[in-house]
Amino acid sequence: DYTTDNLRFRDDGWVSRAELTQAGDLNITGDLTANGGDIYSIDASGGDLFLRRNDSSIVADEILGNIYFQATENGSDVSFGAAIRGVATEAFVFPDDEGTKLEFLTTANGSGLYGVAMTLDGSGNLTIEGALRAAAGENLQLQTSGSMYFDIDEDNNSSSKFYWRNGGNTTVMELDESGDLQMDGDLTVNGATILHSN
Repeated sequence: DYTTDNLRFRDDGWVSRAELTQAGDLNITGDLTANGGDIYSIDASGGDLFLRRNDSSIVADEILGNIYFQATENGSDVSFGAAIRGVATEAFVFPDDEGTKLEFLTTANGSGLYGVAMTLDGSGNLTIEGALRAAAGENLQLQTSGSMYFDIDEDNNSSSKFYWRNGGNTTVMELDESGDLQMDGDLTVNGATILHSN
């Protein structure tokens, strides 16, 4: 169906399903599938991909958009392997209250269910569900131009400790919340006071 304005594609009920405007914009009401191909967004200032929730009332914990990483071996059964999604963290009131977080979802080996593995909130805080590891043979560095804090026992039940373990996962040093330090080896202090009490 061609008009002087746009090119429209209609179904047998004469309902418009897709429209190509003279400006080159393509609007569709269904899914867009690229079989064996790629989808590119090219622009001189950088391509964009918009995932937008169209809702009259957006509240906390509602999903704003998903990027899914899927797989199929027979063309019909689809596995949801991983995903990245944007989630509202408060009721949206345009244009000021628009708190969000990013959730990264993965699937563990031997499982068919994917879940949140890492969360980046609107304040830049990163929460991971597992361990933070450096690649084999590499150092793990934490760097800051300010102070560095290590907090444990957020529920304040006085039962948590810092543990240092060797390559055999044997604890060689532990520090409790009272500041008591236990260690299996020697303590060497160069040019400093070893014991000091206020």
